[in-house]
Parts: sequence; C-alpha cells; structure tokens
Amino acid sequence: TFYGAYEIFSAGYFFENQTHFYTITVIVATTASIVLNVLLIPLLGVWGSAIAFCFSYFVLALLSYIFGRRFFRVDHNWGRILKAILINAGLAAAALIARQIGSYWVGIAAAVPIVASYPWLMLLLFFSQEERQMARNYLVRFNPTLARFIPGS
Repeated sequence: TFYGAYEIFSAGYFFENQTHFYTITVIVATTASIVLNVLLIPLLGVWGSAIAFCFSYFVLALLSYIFGRRFFRVDHNWGRILKAILINAGLAAAALIARQIGSYWVGIAAAVPIVASYPWLMLLLFFSQEERQMARNYLVRFNPTLARFIPGS
C-alpha cells in the first residue's frame, strides 16, 4: 500500500524532472530501514524486520508526498485512502491470526479464504455503486459470466 502511495505521490517531482528529490527520499527511507532493523531484529526477530520494512515504505510515501506537492498538487480523497488501508490491514491481520490455527496446513487453509475475499470486500466496502456498475459494464464485454458476480450492480 505504501509503495503504491509512493508511486502516485512521486509523480510531481518526476514530471518536473526534479529527480534529486527521489534520491533524498530513498536515502532517508533506506536509513530508517537500516536503523530500525538494527534496533528491532534483536528484540522481535523477523517481525522486527517486517515492521522496519513497512515503516521505511511509509517514510518513502510520506517524503514523496511532501516533495511531490511542490510541483503537482492533487486533492486526494483521504477518506477512501484510509478505507483501503483499513481493509488491507484488517485482512492481513485476520490472515496472520488464521495462520496460527492448528498445524501449518490448517493455518494455510484458514488464511486462503480470508485473502481470497479481498476483491469482494473492496467491491462491497470501497467502490461506489457507480464504480461497480462501470466495472460490470467493462467485464460484460470480455467475460459476461464473471460480470454477474459483481455485487450490488
């Protein structure tokens, strides 16, 4: 999610050929990753590395937003962005919890349906009725059978 945000936010300085901001952003995010890995891995093991990884991509997105706005202002719909982040985080947490159930294969079997529910949750909770109808109209041209499964359209 944070990498996607970085891709969108960094467009401003890339459009204006101000790529030195990219260098600054990557150096700061990489430094944050290294420092957090050194601090968190001894305490949390692989989870410390995962936290450092996520935080470094957050820094990458944040700095890209700050620098990118200098050249290309976009009014982002922060409510929808937060909704997408919460859906992703909720499913990731549910899948991680499900993986702890029983043996390895039982955990995988419990996590797969959770992860597979992602497109449906996005269709139901994230996209508007108008957006679902547009997706259905698009799919009807290529796969009418699949288009029938888009909820609420």
